[in-house]
Amino acid sequence: DRLVLTAAHCVFSQDGSETLDPAKIVFHAGYREGKSAAKRHGQRLAIHPDYKMAGPNNADRIATDIAVIELENPIPKSEVKPFERVAKPALRDRVMVVSYARGRSQIASLEKGCQFQETRWDVLIYNCESDFGASGSPIFVMTNWGPKIASIISSGGEFRGKQVSLGPSLGAPLDALLHHLATSNPKSRFLSVGASSIPRTGSSTIRSQLGQRPGNRVSRLPQITN
Repeated sequence: DRLVLTAAHCVFSQDGSETLDPAKIVFHAGYREGKSAAKRHGQRLAIHPDYKMAGPNNADRIATDIAVIELENPIPKSEVKPFERVAKPALRDRVMVVSYARGRSQIASLEKGCQFQETRWDVLIYNCESDFGASGSPIFVMTNWGPKIASIISSGGEFRGKQVSLGPSLGAPLDALLHHLATSNPKSRFLSVGASSIPRTGSSTIRSQLGQRPGNRVSRLPQITN
């Protein structure tokens, strides 16, 4: 396959002023201590049109924090098997997170046993812990056909006094990006999609939208770059 799912804020420059050149993005499949099962450069980049990198850290931004990188060359399924997705997990579904976060950027770690809690403002809430560098990490739900991607980590914070991970739905927003990639000019490096159906929530912060107490931490979990 040649499509890579990640968080939209992961494909912006560190100061957030511009998107990265897809040709300079390198995807390492199965990365571990300097070695990869496959390595490919990006070719095109599609970001959810309603995502605002410079906007307030609220539900709108998390619900649209989705990007798809199209690789220059596909990775054969015989080398790396791609994962299917679910549009939305069921309440209390057991999930697991695979991430390269702070202090363990060379080896993927696996967090098991956390659950999908609920949805608020199109933001999926999981009681998984997350740390800096975990942005864009897949959240898997176990099915009878093996693990499937239920979401990606966009932010972390507190909800009802406990640490949680927050992510977008992979239903209609991702469908729009995939359709546009399939039907657009293959020479267009940066793609946008028409207006989404996600309701706008104004300028409120995600902390107030989730009913958190002032002072509780909500972070964007920037990627580790070294």
